[in-house]
Amino acid sequence: MNIPIHSTNNEACKYDYSKYIKATKSETQYESFSTFIDEKIIKYRKEHYDDVHDFNRAVIAKMIGISTGTLTKIVNGRQATRKRDLIIALCFALKLSKYEADQALSLYPMAPLNPNNLRDLVIIHALYDGVSVEKLNDILEYHHFSKLNVVRCNKKDEDRNFYVPYSSSQYEELSVDIVPYCIAGDDVALSLHSRYDPETYKEYHSTMLIQKTGDNKIKYRITYDGNYNVEQETADGWKCLYSNNCFDQEFLNANECTDEELNIEIEKLKEYTDRKARYIHSMCNDTLYYKYRLNAVNNNGELEIYGEIFGYEHPELHEYFQIEISSSKCKFTKSNGSRFLAKYLKHSEWKKMYGMPVPTETNSYSSLAEIQNKEWRNQFLTLLAHAQELLDQIKERKVFLVNARAFCDIDIIIDIFNVAKEFDCYSTKDSPFNIPHKESFIGPDGKPITIDDLYRAAELDIFSIEDLCAIRSRYGSLERFLHIDILSQTNR
Repeated sequence: MNIPIHSTNNEACKYDYSKYIKATKSETQYESFSTFIDEKIIKYRKEHYDDVHDFNRAVIAKMIGISTGTLTKIVNGRQATRKRDLIIALCFALKLSKYEADQALSLYPMAPLNPNNLRDLVIIHALYDGVSVEKLNDILEYHHFSKLNVVRCNKKDEDRNFYVPYSSSQYEELSVDIVPYCIAGDDVALSLHSRYDPETYKEYHSTMLIQKTGDNKIKYRITYDGNYNVEQETADGWKCLYSNNCFDQEFLNANECTDEELNIEIEKLKEYTDRKARYIHSMCNDTLYYKYRLNAVNNNGELEIYGEIFGYEHPELHEYFQIEISSSKCKFTKSNGSRFLAKYLKHSEWKKMYGMPVPTETNSYSSLAEIQNKEWRNQFLTLLAHAQELLDQIKERKVFLVNARAFCDIDIIIDIFNVAKEFDCYSTKDSPFNIPHKESFIGPDGKPITIDDLYRAAELDIFSIEDLCAIRSRYGSLERFLHIDILSQTNR
C-alpha cells in the first residue's frame, strides 16, 4: 500500500501560519550568516567610504585582530569558530545595531546578547554608543570583565605569534627555536608548587640558525639565554666566534660581536624571545587553554586543594568555576575571567604582568547544596572529581607538593631539617657530606623519625621537625594529613 508523504488535514488548515512565516522571511531576508555579513559590509562601505578598497575584509580583520584569511573562512563557512566574542567583534567593526548583532549571532548560530548577563549588558550599551572594537575592550576591562576573546590558539598560531621575520638583511633565517628552561631542563611538573608558577616561565633558551643570503654552505648558530653566543659551522663541528658570556670569553677566546649584520640577527632573536615570553605568560594566565587546572598546598598545617575549570559547554558565556577545599574550608566560586594564578601573584603583581585587575567573583557558595543552577553544580562536581584524582596521585607519590627527592640528596635533607646531630652523622675523607649513622631518632611527639619521614614531610611542603611532629600529632600520621572530608563524602 502506498502511503502519501504529505496528507491534507482540514483541521490543520484552520491554523495556517504561512503569512507569518512569509512576513518573518521578508523581515530577516537572510538565508545564511555569509549573505548577512556581506550585505552589511556593502552597506557600511556605501555609507562611510568612497573607494571600495578603503573598507574591505582586510580592513575589518585588522580592526578585529585576526588575519584576513581567517575572517574570510569564518564568513564563508569554510572554517567554524566557537568564539562568540569574534562574531561580536565583527558586529562592532560593522557598527551593527543590537538587533542586527542578535541576527548575526543567531545566524551563526550562537546565543544572542543577554541583558541579564552583566558582560553582555556592557556590550549591548557599547553597541548603542557605536564604539570601536578597541574601545570596547577598554570598556570591558574598566568594568572588570574579560576582553574580547578572538585569537585562535593552536601550535601553528603560537609559532606565528612570536616568529614574524624582520626584513631580510645579509643573513636569512633557517629556523628559530625558543623553549622555557622548565621544559628544556628540569621536570618541574611533578612539583605542584612550581607546576603553574609564572616564574617558571621567566627564562628561555633560544636558538636561531642562519646562513648568508644566497650561500647555503656557511651556517651560523646564535643562542640566547640572557647572554648570547654566535657559532659557525665547521668540518669539526660548531666553533664559537662571539660571546658576551664572561666564561666563554675567557675559555673560548670569544669576544663580543663586532659584525653589525650579526648584531642585527642577535637583536632579532632577543625580540623573538620576548614575543614568545609574552605569549606564554598570556596562555599561563587563562585556564581556557588547560581545560582545567588544580593544585595543592600546605596551608598552615592543612592540605588545601584549589582549582579552576572553564565552561566549555557554553564558551560564549566565558564562565570560569573555582573550588577551594580543605578539612575546614569549602568554597565554590564562579567568575567571568580566569582567577587561578591569583594564588601565585599579589594583585599588584597580577596587574603589572597582565595589565588588568584580578577578575572578581560573581557567585560564591560554601556548599554544593546551595547551588541551584544544575549546570554550575555539574561543573563543581567535575572539579571535585579531578581534585580526588589529584589527591590520589599525591597519596601514591606520583606528584608532590615539592618533588624533594629530585632536588635534595640525603645530606641536603638532613641540613634542611637541621638534624645532623640527631642522626649521629659523620663524614669521611672520601666524602665531605653528612652520612647518617643512625636509622632514626625519637621526635618531640614521641615517635621515631627516619630519613624517609623527612623526605615524605618535604614532599608535603613540611620543612621543620616541629611542624612534622605537630602534623603527626594532629592527624595521627603524615598520610592522614592527605584527607579532605568533602572529597570522601562526594565520591562515595
